[in-house]
Amino acid sequence: MQRCHRCCCSRPRPQAALQALFGCRRPFSSTSNVLVDNTVGVSTSDTSNAKGSVLFLSPSLWPEPSSSAAGVRTSSLLQHFATATSASSASSIFSSVHYGSGAPKPSSLTEYARLHNLSTEYGIRLHTIPANRSDAIENIILSSNEFKDLSAVVFDRYFAEEAYSFHFWKHKESVIRILDMQDMHSLRLARQALVEDTSTGARMDDGFWMDDKLMERVMECMPFHFENESQQHATNASKQKIKKRKKDPRDILLRELASIHRSDLVLVCSSHEYDLLTNVFGIDSSKLCMAPFFSSECSPAYDSPDCQYEQRSDFVALGGYRHPPNVDSVKWLKAEVWPRIRSQLPEAKLHVWGSYPPQHIMQLNDSKSGFLVKGRLDNLAEELAKRRILLAPLRYGAGIKGKVVDAWSHGCPVVTTPVGAEGTKSNRDILTNCSVRGNVGDIDDVGWGGLVGTDADVLARCAVRLYRDQGLWDESRRNARRLLRMLFDEKRNLNAVSNAISEAIYDKVTRRSEDHISAILWHQSNRSTEYFSRWIELKEKPR
Repeated sequence: MQRCHRCCCSRPRPQAALQALFGCRRPFSSTSNVLVDNTVGVSTSDTSNAKGSVLFLSPSLWPEPSSSAAGVRTSSLLQHFATATSASSASSIFSSVHYGSGAPKPSSLTEYARLHNLSTEYGIRLHTIPANRSDAIENIILSSNEFKDLSAVVFDRYFAEEAYSFHFWKHKESVIRILDMQDMHSLRLARQALVEDTSTGARMDDGFWMDDKLMERVMECMPFHFENESQQHATNASKQKIKKRKKDPRDILLRELASIHRSDLVLVCSSHEYDLLTNVFGIDSSKLCMAPFFSSECSPAYDSPDCQYEQRSDFVALGGYRHPPNVDSVKWLKAEVWPRIRSQLPEAKLHVWGSYPPQHIMQLNDSKSGFLVKGRLDNLAEELAKRRILLAPLRYGAGIKGKVVDAWSHGCPVVTTPVGAEGTKSNRDILTNCSVRGNVGDIDDVGWGGLVGTDADVLARCAVRLYRDQGLWDESRRNARRLLRMLFDEKRNLNAVSNAISEAIYDKVTRRSEDHISAILWHQSNRSTEYFSRWIELKEKPR
């Protein structure tokens, strides 16, 4: 195994990783880096679609900002482009904004109202576009007047790209294809497998094992060698679980990388995942755009006398329960973290909010211990403005955690694990400086918006210390405000995405002519996603 060029670990070099996965070398060198250049370099290659429309696509989801962090990001992008369009700004790049999905409309009245608001207030046009229905899809994109001037399509995660992209490649070649990763699914699944397999082997009674060594392995986990990691620490029981696993992280990794290579531009949420894509998997940086959260601080939550330390009380936990890391987090909170906190703070309460809670989550509610499970939260700002600390004890996950950004936006410090802090600092800095390495409650030399610990004992001690220590709490809030402005500034990050898309539109002919891996994957012998989609279509046709 070749050593990584950045450190002494055994990760493959970019070329070696690419050869191992695709059997070929990188075909082209980097061009201008759209991540750091806020100017748009206009090429004469193709300017015909500069003011066309944009279509966001998901086979199974409508944007639900109160249900998931992904819904928040997507809604921000939709509103940004729609606002620029309605203002007829010279800097706007689209004439109209559309969102299509094959899913039923949201069942929640709140989410349905917000979806309707996207249409009425922002002028975003909503379409039902089912996946695996060629006639319906092609009729919409070819016959509808609304899509005659289509210049860009944004696929919400790799499976949307698999389901829809070949229709645009075949019938709308001039349209640039953009993949919004949201998070790196293969990385999340590999971490989940590692944690669950190790927990099953280490502690059969409750299944919630976590310590600093396991957390370090989680943070350094790679999707292409997760099975070796899991097998190495597995018992016979967990080995059987590995065999029954429905989603193989390595298989998902290959699908994600193929989607990335087929696309003209890729929106990446986390700096850690951007680093993996460029330095481990050899993706050219000109194809990637950093697109983290687009957040503005709620100034009253920081400056109002009603939102300061003395006026706030209790803890809060957030997370949609269709996302497995959030389910695991709440169960770990109830089983191990909250009892330790409650023993030191007997009057404190934990308010647990989240959309689509299953019955077994609602049954965790226990008023005697102050563990209050409340279901969907419709007014996020009001709740976060009155809570003292957000608890986010995530054992696994990927991407930037929306709950952390939301808490910081409303002046609420966070106690979390290195997984929860990922994307706000380098992973090595997080592991080196988290509280388990030194005195509990110390803020590292750079300054984070709260405290980070690796196991239930340390997380509980961090939570108690931060809850009681007003000076530490105030310092954490100042750090949160600084990081929010530095990493997630709404205007700066949205403009970076606009510039990257503009450049991809103008320069698509040159980019595509140099992107040989994309050409290989679009060759008829490699279009398995198209043929699989067509097979599903035939299978589901009424006879």
